[in-house]
Amino acid sequence: MTPPDDWREACLSNDLPEAGTLAVTLDEQVFCLYRVEGATYATADRCSHGRGSLSEGILEAHTIECPFHQGCFDIRTGAPTALPCNRPVKTYATREADGVVWLNTSPRDVAGQP
Repeated sequence: MTPPDDWREACLSNDLPEAGTLAVTLDEQVFCLYRVEGATYATADRCSHGRGSLSEGILEAHTIECPFHQGCFDIRTGAPTALPCNRPVKTYATREADGVVWLNTSPRDVAGQP
C-alpha cells in the first residue's frame, strides 16, 4: 500500500526553467521534471527503450526526445510518440506552491491519470 503522503519537495521553482528539464533524485529514484508554458510535469528519467537519460534530451512543446536513439514521449502521458520507443515511461503528478515544485512519487497509470 502507498504511504498516505508521497509528495516530495523536488526543487525550487527557479531551478526549473521554461522549456527546460531537470533530473532530480527522490527516494532513490531519478525523475525528470519539465516546465512547458508555465506548467510542470514529471516522468521517470530513464527512457523505456535505450535507458538514456530523458533530462539530457531535447524538449519541444510536450515532447521529450531521448538522446540515445531519438525516440520520443509525450511528457503529459508518458506515451511513446516516435520509434524506436514503443513502451511508455512512467509519469508523476506535480504541483507548484510558494516557490517549490512538488512531485508525487507514486506513478500514474499508463494513460497518465492518477
